[in-house]
Amino acid sequence: MDQLDDEEGLPEKLVIKNQQFHKEREQPPRFAQPGSFEYEYAMRWKALIEMEKQQQDQVDRNIKEAREKLEMEMEAARHEHQVMLMRQDLMRRQEELRRMEELHNQEVQKRKQLELRQEEERRRREEEMRRQQEEMMRRQQEGFKGTFPDAREQEIRMGQMAMGGAMGINNRGAMPPAPVPPGTPAPPGPAAMMPDGTLGLTPPTTERFGQAATMEGIGAIGGTPPAFNRPAPGAEFAPNKRRRY
Repeated sequence: MDQLDDEEGLPEKLVIKNQQFHKEREQPPRFAQPGSFEYEYAMRWKALIEMEKQQQDQVDRNIKEAREKLEMEMEAARHEHQVMLMRQDLMRRQEELRRMEELHNQEVQKRKQLELRQEEERRRREEEMRRQQEEMMRRQQEGFKGTFPDAREQEIRMGQMAMGGAMGINNRGAMPPAPVPPGTPAPPGPAAMMPDGTLGLTPPTTERFGQAATMEGIGAIGGTPPAFNRPAPGAEFAPNKRRRY
């Protein structure tokens, strides 16, 4: 053990330096003699103290190493824990991404199905319209075929009526003419009015539905020529008279 002056006794400056003090200082300090009882136990105490010191140093080193090891393990565990948290977050994000992709695929599939249904509906409507048009055309053709004999018969009948009217006009043209002044050229006969002698009446046409024959027949029945067919020059007016249009 380290000997300190202040452990026991008085400090050197407080000691009374008298004759007794000088007498005691003349003798050297007393040490235990080797082989004596005091020396043997003193050495054993010394070995024990040294062993305690060595063991204390060893314990301190062990504790220090254990602390360093524990700190390293704690740092590794903390790093591992952070890695685990990052891995969990990554897995969570991957799961969310997978769920979003699945939802997107479902939306795309629904959109495709909707487009397919719309396309099918459009095709069905077009097919229905085409079928209706074909049915309408077929019915129109059947109606035309059913009414064609009647129209043909009406056309023939109107043509005959037109011919009868033309013949009546020709008969009226054979009556004696009215007196005219001397020197006036005789008007041409009914046959000279038109090459066919029908006063501008055209023969019945052979059109399919008989519209032209119908109109001409109506004009012939009334005994008046068509609006756009004029008689030949000199048929109604004298040479010295002004024509009226």
